[in-house]
Amino acid sequence: MTAKAAVVAALAVAAGGEGAGGSLLTGRLILPGQGYTPAHGYPDLSLASPVALRATAGTVLYLALIALLSLGVATAVRDAGTAIGIVLGLLYLFPVLGLAVTSPGWHRHLQQIAPMTAGLEIQASTGLSHLPISPWAGLGVLAAWAGSPPGRRPPAPPPRRVRHPGTRDRRSPRRHQQHEQQSQAGTGDGHVGRGRVTPPVTGHQPDQVHGENEERQRVNHGERQDGQAEQQLKARRLSLVIRCSPITAPRMRRAVKT
Repeated sequence: MTAKAAVVAALAVAAGGEGAGGSLLTGRLILPGQGYTPAHGYPDLSLASPVALRATAGTVLYLALIALLSLGVATAVRDAGTAIGIVLGLLYLFPVLGLAVTSPGWHRHLQQIAPMTAGLEIQASTGLSHLPISPWAGLGVLAAWAGSPPGRRPPAPPPRRVRHPGTRDRRSPRRHQQHEQQSQAGTGDGHVGRGRVTPPVTGHQPDQVHGENEERQRVNHGERQDGQAEQQLKARRLSLVIRCSPITAPRMRRAVKT
């Protein structure tokens, strides 16, 4: 689990670093022309600015923590669809509840404990005194969500073994030993027919033995019927060949006339 978390976090940091760096470069080229300059109260879009550096690095950490949260949920439920639904519910349920709550105090509390709302405060660059939670504290809330240990899933039940007619019950060595003892004592009445040996009917499991015997009888009866039908078909073909032969056909007509 630790190795998986390290790999997922490394991939998220790599992808988040490229995305955050590209966004910072794009904003540095576009936003100053729209009036987002230090003269209007906005920080300089440069990594030399502490606010921009915190927002950029915090965005990368935010994406890594979301990836670890998703990994923990997926490990707990062991199902991709269910894990996606739970993660999306955790991220978007609190903001939806915040819109439905009319009390300002409860609305602020929901923003403080929500993983997405609290974690995204790391990107705030203005109005820091009016935030429901400070940027690094909000990222700590998300880290607490991501670091919570997943619940242990109960072990799956062992696969059920299906017994077929004619197979020995390997899970009951005591029954097999009783069967061997009764067979050696001569208490059974084995029957041999058409290359198949019917085991002697003993005192244990009468319904099962009876069902196996009926199954063998049905199989033998079906094979006999198939053999008889095949012999009849061969006889008809031979009779047709004899009747159509130019040598035997005149003799058969003379025999019929006489």
